[in-house]
Amino acid sequence: MQQYRAVVKNQMLPLLGEVTLGDATTPLLDRTLKVLAETKNSRARILRQVLVGTLGLAVRHGVLKTNAASNTATVLTPKKQIEDYSVAEVRELLAHLRAVTAEGSLLEQQACQVVHVMAGTGLRVGEALGLSWDGVNLDADIPYVVVSRTVVTGTSTGTRLQDVPKTESSHRHLPIPDFVVTALRAANAAGLDGGEFGLVFPAVTGGKVRQPNGLRAKLKDLTLGTPFEKHATHIFRKSVATHVAREVGLTQASSLLGHNETGTTVKHYVRPEHEAPDVRTALEKLNGDTPN
Repeated sequence: MQQYRAVVKNQMLPLLGEVTLGDATTPLLDRTLKVLAETKNSRARILRQVLVGTLGLAVRHGVLKTNAASNTATVLTPKKQIEDYSVAEVRELLAHLRAVTAEGSLLEQQACQVVHVMAGTGLRVGEALGLSWDGVNLDADIPYVVVSRTVVTGTSTGTRLQDVPKTESSHRHLPIPDFVVTALRAANAAGLDGGEFGLVFPAVTGGKVRQPNGLRAKLKDLTLGTPFEKHATHIFRKSVATHVAREVGLTQASSLLGHNETGTTVKHYVRPEHEAPDVRTALEKLNGDTPN
């Protein structure tokens, strides 16, 4: 909703605010979107979504007979190469964070703990900061966390805890590896006030929601001068997805990340392999002169 409002204010009204519904033709809207896409591709893509929804509402109320925005060309997003850390790089980064925060402040130690949780679960940074102790069981036969909330940042509402994750499928029960258990036990031992929701990673001032951007800034400080300083927190999610897909399978990776379908996982999170599998034995059977 914050993105839609921003696009309406900054793109839709300046570009189309004086256009009546009757004059909002497909050619006009299509040209407007293409011009905007040349400099602000993501804004153009969202604007098209807003226009389709807006004119669709007008059609449903009988103001328009057809939705002119529906026939505009889809705004294509340039495909970016999926960046992820190798297993060795993840190990190096986690070891680095443990070393530089061992005697550090609560804020630094918490950043280290959050990264360990993300690296061992594939959680989004907002989901990690939205974890509550009532959804964590470290003493079960198979320790787990429950993802049921996320931290979001809005331009008018500030940083807040959203009582639902990103999508319905994002609500999930995740078994966690031993190094995540260790990180969560360290977070518990810190004794920070988790507020009314019992947050695992609250602001160190106590009881307030931890800001994702503040965590990113602290992580950048902790990795300054290393190969990891330029990468965003979302790379952990991609690294987990790629590793799990390789080791266990794409379906399991998709489920871990909370995706409705594997297509999303493949398109945005799993780095493609460019080396084909060795299927020479199967291919040899195509040659009639070769015995079975």
